[in-house]
Amino acid sequence: MSGIKLFIYENNFKLALFKKNNISSPIIIENEKKKFLADPFLIKHNKRTYCFAEEYDHTKKKGHIVCFDLNKEKFDKKIILNENFHLSFPFIFKFKNNFFMCPETSNISEIRLYKNINFPFKWKFYKTIKKNIKSVDNIIFKKNNLWWLFTNVDYSNCNDFSHDLSIFYSKKGPLTDKWKCHPQNPKKISSLESRNAGIIFNKNKVIRISQEQGFDNYGQNINFHEIKSLNKKKYFEKIFKNKNYLRIKNKLNNPDIHHYTETDKNIMVDFKVN
Repeated sequence: MSGIKLFIYENNFKLALFKKNNISSPIIIENEKKKFLADPFLIKHNKRTYCFAEEYDHTKKKGHIVCFDLNKEKFDKKIILNENFHLSFPFIFKFKNNFFMCPETSNISEIRLYKNINFPFKWKFYKTIKKNIKSVDNIIFKKNNLWWLFTNVDYSNCNDFSHDLSIFYSKKGPLTDKWKCHPQNPKKISSLESRNAGIIFNKNKVIRISQEQGFDNYGQNINFHEIKSLNKKKYFEKIFKNKNYLRIKNKLNNPDIHHYTETDKNIMVDFKVN
């Protein structure tokens, strides 16, 4: 959970894990005292499923990245990435048989990559791919023979990351620092569907998930957008209703949800608690 506004961190989130074949029985992952969990990403590797997430520490007033091994009866949690600045939104992608993480590092005005040394618990800083940029919630993926970086840039310099969606692309793979700006940037200008809240790759479909901000209410809801057109000149997405998400909202008594992730068998969300 990113974007450093004081009122944001009055909120607390928990993680809820659902089996796709049994939405009615969620597993709630409890927070440690004075901490909360948010921004989950499920990764399946070698038939095992792991959850990467932000753990925010109210005492230190910053987040670090943790990983849960979901294959054990008791989910083991380990801190896998901790810096002297805030970290959140641990997006992970694979390139040339290596896993890379692109967490939110807006506190230092960079977009950084971390490379996995021993999956899933050991990571090290690899490279800064964009400097002098205040942006959050970065998503990197390949489509139509190009690599794409979707991010939420604070063009106003007032720590408002929920208003604009910007797109960059690369012909030289995802590890370059030569990302080109899409001519339609900022592609979206709306606090209702600009900010990234996850992504789903379903066969040939790419579904971008966005946060919907309420009035003075960070993380009020999320929306689902199927990417219909993506090239160097044009970007178009279409919003649709996700039936599993609607069932999850109902099961959790309609809470504020601000992030969504899934694999073939599992779904995880973060939801707001008092």
